[in-house]
Amino acid sequence: MPASDLTVAVDSGVLIAGEFRSGVEWGAPKGVLILATRKRFALLVMEPVESEVRYRLRELAQAKLMDETEARGEPTPTPDELEAAAQVVDAAVTKTLDLCETRRAPYPPDELIEERLRDLLPCVSGDLRDLPIAVALEQCKPDIFVSDNDADFNEKLERRIGVRIVTSREFLDIVLEHAVPRMRT
Repeated sequence: MPASDLTVAVDSGVLIAGEFRSGVEWGAPKGVLILATRKRFALLVMEPVESEVRYRLRELAQAKLMDETEARGEPTPTPDELEAAAQVVDAAVTKTLDLCETRRAPYPPDELIEERLRDLLPCVSGDLRDLPIAVALEQCKPDIFVSDNDADFNEKLERRIGVRIVTSREFLDIVLEHAVPRMRT
């Protein structure tokens, strides 16, 4: 299946786990990201997701630097050192996305988010942070949205916005099912 035939959006948790976990910690999210970098599908990068990924990873990089320097008994990192650590992970995200066939979706207008508030907020378990993502999904209509956060991205939201929502493991099963012919007994 050519990449342009399938458009897949992923949640921030999948991008973060796929990009920065290693060894025994990585699994299905890493597999999703590997397939994206192999251009097995078009990756829809929604601005609310990308913003969250970059923000969370910058925080994690800075916290890691603080912990490492403290463990070594070194002075607290300077603001410039903290910013440099954040820029390293920011560059890694950019590099990974550059390896993918990406399509971009802007942040939904505030007016649209407000308009969809009553209808969509109950579907994302009342989590206001996920509302812009739900609105962006509804606007962009990717073929599949991959999220391991089934509390906020669930069947109720799937029915409401008309976008198939699956976990990273389910997504890999879907890809495998299409890539390998079923064996007949």
